[in-house]
Amino acid sequence: MFDKKESCEYCKQKMDSKYRNKRFCQPKCRVYWNRENKKPQVKPGVLLQKELPQKPEKELTKLELFKLMKNQYEK
Repeated sequence: MFDKKESCEYCKQKMDSKYRNKRFCQPKCRVYWNRENKKPQVKPGVLLQKELPQKPEKELTKLELFKLMKNQYEK
């Protein structure tokens, strides 16, 4: 059998828990604990500005790429 939590995670007062998953003695403690321990929320699919991949201005054709490569070797 699992142990039940005996004290509230926020106010540390003794509490009566019917189930083993109970963490707070009252809803007020849950709200206060969540306010103090809030994690920054990142929306899924949104990258931070630093991580954005750099897109080329326009896509080059094979011929243009070969010309660039040739010009680099000639210098």
